[in-house]
Amino acid sequence: MAKLNYVEGDYKEALNIYARVGLDDLPLTAAPPYRLRVIAEAYATKGL
Repeated sequence: MAKLNYVEGDYKEALNIYARVGLDDLPLTAAPPYRLRVIAEAYATKGL
């Protein structure tokens, strides 16, 4: 949902979703590659 909000231009809501999910607290060790790809994309969107 955060990516959709970002694409629609609702940047504040996208950042709120990342905060609610706890993006910075997600464990990255032993995560499957597809999950790492999603997390990396979320970090990239958050950084923009």
